[in-house]
Amino acid sequence: MKKRFLTIPVLILLATVLSLLAACNKPEKTPEIPDIELDLSAYSVVRPSKASDAVVSAACGVRDLLRGYNKTAPITEDWLAPGTSPDDSAYEILIGTTNRPQSETALSAMTGDGARYVIAVIGNKIVINGSNDDAVIIGTEYFINNIASATSENGVLKLKENFSYTSEPLEMANLISDNKLTYKIVFAKDLDTTFKTSDTKDKTDYIVSKAYAIRDMFEKKLGAKPEVSDDWVAPGTATADLCEILVGTTDRDEYRAFLSELGYDEYGYAVKGNKVVIAGWNDTDIGYACDMFVSQIGSRIKTDDSGAKHLDLIGGTKSTKKNSERYTDFPAFEGGSLYGTYDAGYRNLEFYYTETTADAYRAYLGKLEGAGFEKKAENTIGGNLFATYTSDAGMLHVYFIEYEKAVRIISCPKGAYTLPAFEPEKTEKITEPKMTQMSLNYAAGNFGMCYIFTLEDGSFLLIDGGGTKGNDHVKLYRLLNELNERPDKKIVIAGWLLTHEHWDHFTLFNQFCKDYGANVTIEGFYYNTPAASSVYNANNPNYYISTGKLDEAMQAAGIKNKYTIHSGQKYYIRNAALTCLYTQEDSYPNLIHYFNETSMVTQIELGGQRIMILGDSNDKASDRMYRRYADVKVKNADGTERDFLACDIMQVAHHGYDGVKLNLYVKIHAPVAFWPTSEAEQKKQSSGNTSTYYYSADNYIANTLKALCLNAQKTHTVTLPFKVGDKVTDRD
Repeated sequence: MKKRFLTIPVLILLATVLSLLAACNKPEKTPEIPDIELDLSAYSVVRPSKASDAVVSAACGVRDLLRGYNKTAPITEDWLAPGTSPDDSAYEILIGTTNRPQSETALSAMTGDGARYVIAVIGNKIVINGSNDDAVIIGTEYFINNIASATSENGVLKLKENFSYTSEPLEMANLISDNKLTYKIVFAKDLDTTFKTSDTKDKTDYIVSKAYAIRDMFEKKLGAKPEVSDDWVAPGTATADLCEILVGTTDRDEYRAFLSELGYDEYGYAVKGNKVVIAGWNDTDIGYACDMFVSQIGSRIKTDDSGAKHLDLIGGTKSTKKNSERYTDFPAFEGGSLYGTYDAGYRNLEFYYTETTADAYRAYLGKLEGAGFEKKAENTIGGNLFATYTSDAGMLHVYFIEYEKAVRIISCPKGAYTLPAFEPEKTEKITEPKMTQMSLNYAAGNFGMCYIFTLEDGSFLLIDGGGTKGNDHVKLYRLLNELNERPDKKIVIAGWLLTHEHWDHFTLFNQFCKDYGANVTIEGFYYNTPAASSVYNANNPNYYISTGKLDEAMQAAGIKNKYTIHSGQKYYIRNAALTCLYTQEDSYPNLIHYFNETSMVTQIELGGQRIMILGDSNDKASDRMYRRYADVKVKNADGTERDFLACDIMQVAHHGYDGVKLNLYVKIHAPVAFWPTSEAEQKKQSSGNTSTYYYSADNYIANTLKALCLNAQKTHTVTLPFKVGDKVTDRD
């Protein structure tokens, strides 16, 4: 029995000892690294004072991230006043190698060969640095998309204490070998690549010119001209294997991938596999991206001690910028495919959707109204639907064109537009309305067209004016005094409308404002003219407005309002109703290769009659208007129907030269034709010659329609309503 009792305690003691020994041999448990909470709303962005444009752009991307939590989050250079030390307590995100010691601390802790980036939290600093600018840029993108994406709605980002992340080595692309560019510069096929050095009107298309500018930069740097071509390849070619610099819209997957990463207000370039992609959503922004590429990449071509040149880019490198001129933050259109965007000029941006319907258009209007947009105007012309909306952020003009099965959305930011009057003004009638075509000094070499409408209250509506040869602006001032029926004898121009920007249509207005602006009142200027990039290869574009001539004229004459008019808008100047039938915005998605195509076409209702102002509109615009409006019927006041395009008076397009087509004139069918050219030219054009499409149209007007043709050899005035046989007042 004793033996038994002794054995049990011994066994228990032995088990206890073994248990203690086992516990002593267990590894200690690693303490868990605590989380830290970073309030991103308290941070600012700091970048080097001499940072490259690409690093500045990357830093701005981080700034934009912070502004999701603090609308005033700042971005600053790292400059410090002499004798001042960095403030370690300040909450800062450091981009690149700044003068803050934390930038160097993070970089020195980065180990391993090859280009890399590091993201680290050091005290109150978040550091993003790298082996070179490309690595810094990729690091900021990684921070935004993979680290900061976990930030809470109130701006709190949870990370581990002493957080540090170093990337794997980044893939490098070498664009130069034997001092030659090894990448081909590529643009879309079907672009115009020909030009004559002897003819300033004959240019390449805009994107081709930008591709050539990139070629010229490399040739200057390397001494050898790189290869440039369009994007055509033989069927079955593996395009992913081709080393290419893609300029704008191209038939490559890498282009489509990069474009999908860009906001509608962004442009830039990126390295995608064997491609360097230069992209934006429209030609203007692609041009900006090309300029940025030339500036940034040109400065990065280095020469080593042996004289060999190098240009190494890290795979995934991306440099982007935002175009602050754009208004893109509005409800998205659904029910169609976005073909692209078009810079419509002066901060107007067009979105073009195909394969859509009237129902999708109406649903979108409901979506806008649900988002707080206010409808300012609406119009229907047959199956074509138009509406204008505004919000606190900007203006949207939305329209559906039936034959195209397309919706266009024109956006413009707040402060960059003024809406016309969408209701008639109440005025005191003192006279019957009149229409005057002013003659021009053809002997002095002047030409163009000038129309003056006397409105019921005695004020005037002017259209175009003419050129500046022969002092016709003096003649216009005298004529306005003669036509003036106001009791106070003040010359009040309620509106001055420009059809397009050519010399013979704009410059008289400019000179008139300078010389007589102080003697008259001009209440508003109405226009819709294109961006320079849109008409770069448009035969003979003029850029008076973008070069400041309009602002110069407005200042001289004290004109306070300018109105950009869009297709389908029906607006009023006093008692005159004006419906815009066509603008340069309707040319997209086609390129404009003839500047007259930018003419704004307007149907005016005044004095119980309809007057068609065609400007210098051409065959392409004519085809679009015909398909859009030819079958549209509207009701007269007595209940009978008529063609929507039918008018009582028309202005012959482009002075009787290559203007709109015969089929459109047949639909307009006006018995009175104001012909803005000399008597000799008008007779020549309508002599029966039908060898060209426009002579056929001229012959139809004069000899088939037998319209009353009033050329501009003399100044003609008619009182509205006017019919053939009524009095025409002539002046020399």
